[in-house]
Amino acid sequence: MKKYFFLLLCLFSISSFNAQSDSTKLVYDVIYMKDGRVFKGEILSFNENNGTIIFKNKDGSKYTFKAEEYDRYRENVAYDAKKPFEIRPRKESGIEFHVGFNLGMISFNSDFTEDENFDRGPEGGYSYVNSSIRVGVGKYFNRQNYAGITADIGLTGLKNYFSAGFRYTYQYDGYKKNVAFYIPIELKYTSLQESSTFDHIDSTAQWVGGEKYNITSQREIKTNYSLMDLKIGQGFSFIMANKKSLNLELFFVKSFVLSSKMIDAQPEPKISTSINSFGLSLMYNI
Repeated sequence: MKKYFFLLLCLFSISSFNAQSDSTKLVYDVIYMKDGRVFKGEILSFNENNGTIIFKNKDGSKYTFKAEEYDRYRENVAYDAKKPFEIRPRKESGIEFHVGFNLGMISFNSDFTEDENFDRGPEGGYSYVNSSIRVGVGKYFNRQNYAGITADIGLTGLKNYFSAGFRYTYQYDGYKKNVAFYIPIELKYTSLQESSTFDHIDSTAQWVGGEKYNITSQREIKTNYSLMDLKIGQGFSFIMANKKSLNLELFFVKSFVLSSKMIDAQPEPKISTSINSFGLSLMYNI
């Protein structure tokens, strides 16, 4: 997991470095007034007899300063020029590829029913932290609308995690900053494996007095799930040079269980499960 995160960090650093340009210098004559004001511009003339300065400010205004009004002056002082704010161009057409990383919390809510074979199983909610790498490709139809496909492959957390499907994003900001705001929507098929512990009834004994009790042993049972996921979120796209971007997404996923199959469980415990998840994604887009 660390190597994938390091790869994304390197890609971001390289792109940021390429986006930088050499700073330029502005040269002014500077007059420091006795009342604390500072004027930057050009000294047009200096009277050596009485110290009077005729000065043109950087905005074009002209002033006459007497010797008793200013404290000192300096000529040809270099300042770093402030680079004007630049709205970097974004992709509005063509193909875009992305690679990234997901970190999420997958929550299971189980309803176990006791029967003649099992007297205890998972009840209520429990969660797993799951991480995955994601790749995808799509097309911009205009600045606001993007559609494509994406796939997630599990790294840590739940076993055999894989998810793939369709992705659509709607960009809704006013194009006044170098951060784009968008809504991502995905419809995906997901498969994963989850493991739960059940108390299997091995035999039934009887206390003195006639009360019965179960002699049990714990069984860990793995279940393969097939899901249809509807994912929606909020995305932030940090626009970089050459129409590349680094995206951060916060998301929520509603999962619909298509099928579940227990592995080597005969008989099978009676349990129904609902699944939801939330998390964040970090993606590099080219």
